[in-house]
This record gives sequence, C-alpha cells and structure tokens, in this order.
Amino acid sequence: PEWGLLGAGVSTALSRVLMMTGFVLVFAFGSSYRTYRRDMLAMRTDAALFRQLNVLGWPSAVQVGIETAAFTLTSVFVGWIGTQALAAHQIMITMSGLFYMVYLGIASAVLVRVSHFNGQHDWKAIVDTSKAGFHIILVMASTVAVPVFLLRHQVGGWFTSDAQVGELVAVTIIPLILYQFGDGL
Repeated sequence: PEWGLLGAGVSTALSRVLMMTGFVLVFAFGSSYRTYRRDMLAMRTDAALFRQLNVLGWPSAVQVGIETAAFTLTSVFVGWIGTQALAAHQIMITMSGLFYMVYLGIASAVLVRVSHFNGQHDWKAIVDTSKAGFHIILVMASTVAVPVFLLRHQVGGWFTSDAQVGELVAVTIIPLILYQFGDGL
C-alpha cells in the first residue's frame, strides 16, 4: 500500500541506517583500512586534547543540530499546508542543497589553504585567500541567480508534471535566490 509521507520518512531513515552500516562494515573488514583500524585501536586518549576538541566542537555541533532541526521542522510545517506546497518546498530544498554543496566545496578548499598559511604564519596570505574565497562564492551566487531566476517557471517541471507545484516553485525561487547569498557567505 502507498505510505505517502510516512513512507518517505521510513525509507529515508532506513536508507541512512543501511548506509551507516555499510560504512562500518567496509571500515571494519576492508583491507585498505587495516592501518587505520590498527592505529585507532593503539591510540591512547589525551584528556587535555579531548577537552580542547570538545570546547571547539560542541558549538559547531549544536549549530548544525539546530539548523538540521529547523529544516526538518520547516518541512513538517509546510506539509501541514498541503502536498503541493510540500512538493514545492522539497524542490526548493533540493536546489538549495545543490547550491550549498558547491559553496561548501569552495569553503573547504579555502579552509585548507587558510590552514596551510596559518601553519606558515603567513597572515597576508590568510587574508588574501579568505577574500578570494569570499569573492568566488559571491560571484558564483550571483552567476547562478540569473539563470535560476530566468528559468523559474520551468524549474518545477524538471521535477514534476503538477502545474500547481510548478507555480509554487516559480514564486519561491525569489526567496531561494536571496537565501543563497547568505548561505554562500
């Protein structure tokens, strides 16, 4: 029988559990990870380093948890409006996620460069690299905004044949574009 939204939730949860199980099995039994397993088992815990990592990590973990909860709750709230609104919302979340992954990739590359220059104590290179990354992401967000805006009436059709969903997507493209600048920055 058709499960609707419950089925989408169950299938998502099941696929994520299966992916995690697969990763654990590959790590536990894969021959290419033998060195990592051996080093992990031989590793001793440094209490000072553990505390330092927790002081650094918890604020980020809480922020990511709150952001994830906000996105999940937003989907629930939109689902209360109706199935077409939820479909349009999911299309926009998919597009937003695609853009975000590109920005995250650039930001990760900038992070690697900044870390490299930090290790060399090259403060000018850190500033230059950060500015370059900022400008690259700003240009990318601006460049992507133009075709997305111009194609806003076609985007919904790429995902569904429902005309009402397509109209909702066209209306919500503008906030998506505005959001992308903040997300990228």
